[in-house]
Amino acid sequence: QSGLEFLLFRPAAPVKKGFYAEVPIDIRVQGEYHTLGAFLDRVSKLERIVNVADLRISPMAAQQQRTGRTITADFKATTFTFLEKGGSPGAPAK
Repeated sequence: QSGLEFLLFRPAAPVKKGFYAEVPIDIRVQGEYHTLGAFLDRVSKLERIVNVADLRISPMAAQQQRTGRTITADFKATTFTFLEKGGSPGAPAK
């Protein structure tokens, strides 16, 4: 829906942090600069907290560019999950 082409979507193992766990996801997309901005704006409005870090935007070489594909962006999105009393990542809290 965003107009970006996802080249990588790799969730890593949850990292325990007390009563919650961080779930980091490595992401690589191709698209246009303004489309990336619109996508990140939509992510910021999700009901779930998602932190975006380590954002690197690179222009694509002229011979690689296609309609709607002028940049490549790599970033890490981190979301969070509540840990049940047993200390394991469970389903989202009710």
